[in-house]
Amino acid sequence: METTLRSFWEFLINTVLKTIHWDEARCTGCLTCYEVCPVGCCLPDPATKKIRVPDKERCVVCGACVLQCPAGALTLT
Repeated sequence: METTLRSFWEFLINTVLKTIHWDEARCTGCLTCYEVCPVGCCLPDPATKKIRVPDKERCVVCGACVLQCPAGALTLT
């Protein structure tokens, strides 16, 4: 029971209580985040050739975009 509760709290702390932050200045427009996002919250902006701010309503905070961003433009906060 204790292990289950600990896992649940770790899950909450690492996902539900965090959001993805996008730093436009660091973004190179490689669109790797768009390619790896399982729910499609990192949509490209045709005008700037970069992503728009990730859609926080759709984001499941899986961290795939953060792990794959070569420029470090996405962080988990």
